[in-house]
Amino acid sequence: MRVFIALMPDTASIAALQGLMDHREGWHHSEDLHMTLHFLGDRSNVQIEYLIHELDTCDFIDAVKWQANYLGDFPDSLNANFWVVEGLLNKNLELLLDKLESSILIKAGRTYNEFRPHVSLCHKKRMQKLERAFEEGAEFEPLKLRFNRIVLVESKYGEVETGPRYHVLWQRNLS
Repeated sequence: MRVFIALMPDTASIAALQGLMDHREGWHHSEDLHMTLHFLGDRSNVQIEYLIHELDTCDFIDAVKWQANYLGDFPDSLNANFWVVEGLLNKNLELLLDKLESSILIKAGRTYNEFRPHVSLCHKKRMQKLERAFEEGAEFEPLKLRFNRIVLVESKYGEVETGPRYHVLWQRNLS
């Protein structure tokens, strides 16, 4: 299974992101909006059980507040797969990532040294069939987002037309 650790936005943040997405065909489903903290790649069932055990023992507490400031490409403009909203790494995210790295990621053989905070809005190939909704780097009224769940997610890529869909394997609410 292809898995990643992510933050899920609260209801008000989903509504704010949907307002930016303008409800046209091609955007991610509201249940799939997330901020990937770390992509772990293909993992066996045994490795996933171990990750879930490690996540269960980690002391995640606080919801993460974050501000999205501009639109961009992910992973970069040359290899863009997704249109995203981006913002800066803040103290809330840094603390959470430090907890993840010290308790889980190092054991999984990964670190977050190139983390770039973003929320994917749509797959670029899907958006090419639509009127271009925005330009890379375009600024908008900053979105103040709150993420109230940390999750371990399985990524199930389907056809480009349907885009990725995600299945939550583990989750914890953040206060």
